[in-house]
Amino acid sequence: MRRSLVALPDVGDADRSRPDSLGRAAEPRLLATKLFVPVTRAACVPRPRLQAQLERGLSGPLTLLSAPAGSGKTTLVATWLRASKQSAAWLSLDDRDNDLGRFLRYFIAAIARQHAGFAADLLVDPKAFQLDDPFDLATDLVNEIAVLGEELVVVLDDVHVLDATAVHDVLTFVVEACPPNLHLVMTTRVDPALPLSRLRARGLLTEIRAPELRFTKDESAAFLSGVMGVQLTDAQVERLEFRTEGWAVGLQMAALSLQGREDAGAFIEGFAGSHRYVLDYLMDEVLQRLPEESRVFLMQTSILRQLTGPIVDVVTERSDGAVMLASLERSNVFTIPLDSSRTAYRYHHLFGTLLRHELEATASGETLRALHGRASRALEVEGYDEDAVHHALLAEDYERAERLLVPVVMGSTIRGEGQALARLVERFPAHYAESHPQVQLLAAWLDYYSFKFGDLCKSLEGLRPKLGGMTAAQEAEFDLLLGMAACEAGEQAEAFASLERLDALPQDRPYLQSFQSMHKACVAMMDDRLDEARVELEHTRAFARQTDDHYAVLWAQWQAAHVDLLLGQLDSSRRTHDVLLETAMRQYCGRPPTSALVGFATGIYLTLHQHDLVRARELASTASAMGRGLGRHHGYASCLLLPKALLEVQTGEGEDWSGIVDQAIRHLDAMDQASLVPRIEAQRVRLALHHRSGVDGRAHAERWLAIPGVRDGSHEVYKPNPLPGVQVDHPRFVLARSLAAVGETDEALEVVAECLARARAAGRVICQVEALLLEADIGANVAEALSAAVALAAPIGLLGPFLEFERSVLSAAVTEAQVQGHRGFAKQLLAARCERAPAPVGVSPVSSESIPAPSESLSDRELEVLGLVAEGLSNAEASRKLFIAPSTVKKHLEHIYGKLGVNRRTQAVARARTLGLLREEARP
Repeated sequence: MRRSLVALPDVGDADRSRPDSLGRAAEPRLLATKLFVPVTRAACVPRPRLQAQLERGLSGPLTLLSAPAGSGKTTLVATWLRASKQSAAWLSLDDRDNDLGRFLRYFIAAIARQHAGFAADLLVDPKAFQLDDPFDLATDLVNEIAVLGEELVVVLDDVHVLDATAVHDVLTFVVEACPPNLHLVMTTRVDPALPLSRLRARGLLTEIRAPELRFTKDESAAFLSGVMGVQLTDAQVERLEFRTEGWAVGLQMAALSLQGREDAGAFIEGFAGSHRYVLDYLMDEVLQRLPEESRVFLMQTSILRQLTGPIVDVVTERSDGAVMLASLERSNVFTIPLDSSRTAYRYHHLFGTLLRHELEATASGETLRALHGRASRALEVEGYDEDAVHHALLAEDYERAERLLVPVVMGSTIRGEGQALARLVERFPAHYAESHPQVQLLAAWLDYYSFKFGDLCKSLEGLRPKLGGMTAAQEAEFDLLLGMAACEAGEQAEAFASLERLDALPQDRPYLQSFQSMHKACVAMMDDRLDEARVELEHTRAFARQTDDHYAVLWAQWQAAHVDLLLGQLDSSRRTHDVLLETAMRQYCGRPPTSALVGFATGIYLTLHQHDLVRARELASTASAMGRGLGRHHGYASCLLLPKALLEVQTGEGEDWSGIVDQAIRHLDAMDQASLVPRIEAQRVRLALHHRSGVDGRAHAERWLAIPGVRDGSHEVYKPNPLPGVQVDHPRFVLARSLAAVGETDEALEVVAECLARARAAGRVICQVEALLLEADIGANVAEALSAAVALAAPIGLLGPFLEFERSVLSAAVTEAQVQGHRGFAKQLLAARCERAPAPVGVSPVSSESIPAPSESLSDRELEVLGLVAEGLSNAEASRKLFIAPSTVKKHLEHIYGKLGVNRRTQAVARARTLGLLREEARP
């Protein structure tokens, strides 16, 4: 079972009580002040020439302000926005935004502050940011912006802190796919890894660089006198502007040093050279001239990313932190308010860096550790757990860091920010990690959340020799991880043994109990112990409610509905599905997050079993329109695309079903989930053998049976699978149908008998009906098998399995239903049998004389493509045979459709056979 699907709210009356630390870990906490436009001073130097450049830049996708630290980039943009009353989404970046999931969450949240409801389903759906293919989410984001209609400015401040390739790649995608109503403004110290030259050549880039940002003589004079209150002669202003090269922060620091001086001229002549030397000199001057308590306060608080009164009071062991911060701002000492109420501040980045450098140069190691320890405690109280861990590590209080990390890491399954947390885990010194198994267990959990099951197995192997040094609770946690890894690998016996060994899971960590019961339910379903699975699913829901893990609650509810479906309780299963889906749609304004797709998928299967095609099409259409999850979550590929393909086959209308299966395989390949592909291929064979498939099912069966291990049961497709909704005997049922299709009826009946016995033992009604119908289709015990199948299916309205077989089986089933007195069921079967469906491959329903000739002759290559399609090959398979790209195969098919006057591949094959365009191969 993969926990990669995103969270939905519980529709039950769950008890929301849980330890606060767990709640904080589970919530995707956003730091609101990262999204505020920095507050600028009322007395600010007007810079109309630069503001005009910013206004002109709105006509293109990107404005880039690239200049060294302290050049006034952020101040210019913030001042322009307020002066022009231009609304904008603002995101102040820091190094933690190199976690792509976190970056995208903040990016969307910034826009949502300007446009209420923007991508609301994603913001309340934190697992949407567990990214297998980030470009899918980036595409959704660009599309969401495009449909806003309104002009949108997004400011990304301090882009230079981003060094992750994945973040750069997504930013590049957004810039290149920028809709007309989006304009990005980026401030940075160095040029980002974007296609700047291409944008520049196309006139799509506005650039403001260091030369433009330098203060002119007039701007310097206005700043020094109007903002800083320093009165200088014109010659002194010109000299200072020359010495600082118009560098904003240099002017500010010089002005601070000049305040109250009588020797301004001598001071101005006293420094020269590059920014670095000016900065060192002025830094020395600024700190030297500040009162001692201010100087100490600045250095002590420089370790914090964000400054608030309560936090700085703890760090400095004072009680006037808020007053000090306000005083520093009034004195223009590089203190930037982050909100209009001035309760949160930060230091100018450059100033903060220099303060920390000064602190580290002058304070002892013991003093630094004490400061970081106090910071960690203050941040924990305020709920900033990751920052609290960061400072605990700097304080070398590793036990505290370990304790704080446990709920944070466990919550990352919901938040999807494993990259940032993995970096925190890596910061533990090797000697500590080696002697503290919990740190290695945390790394193993992060591997699990990131689907790095190979790394997880290695981690667990490394931990195994240390079992003797673990506490009982840690040993239980180890066994839990071992069982989960075995479950993912389909190692049923090992998974069961590991999960059953657990008897010492810590009671204050209910999410561990939730994981245990969840995976025990998976193993029970894999082992056909459905009643036991139901019990474990109820335990999962109970534990998950304690941690507000809405995804686990939802998963348990849907899996319980799936158990009902297998047991033939169709009405109960349908009621559950309808309530869950309707609640999800209502709560998310018609756009629920991706985890709902698994419910839509099982809902499609359910309605197809009831032959409610209207509802099945409705569910498929709604799920497809949601559009999220394709390629990011295996649940979409394997849980939605396959029932969609079955819908296309059963209705004989719509898309190319084989192409849908190809799509599922492409996504699994892209996600490095190739081990699941054989199951998808088995589903392709089953669909091909459906009497409405429109392809040569026998050819598919022959290819399937030729694969080593398929006949003797040793192929990996027969391993138990933890995917939600997977039927235990599905691969063996495909084997039996394939053997029957090639005429090996004795072997087929043996496999059917095994499947039927297991289904009866487990009480799986649908599987029993499928096996009985296959037995009747093969021709063994026809009357007895049909009688038993109808007796099981009629009372519950189970129609779907009957529709897989030829009309002869359907007709006999109608008669049997009438004999048993199930007249309503007989009418439903008869109506389904009489529905229009494409003619089977090789059958000509009308004479060739009534079929018009192609409007244009098919080329040799088109005939080759058509011949491979007639054999049942997908576009991808045909492309490999012909050594051309799949897109080229698709183009050939489009030409073929036009020439033959058809709309899809099954119609093209039937028309070509009728016209004698395809060569018939002799069959044994």
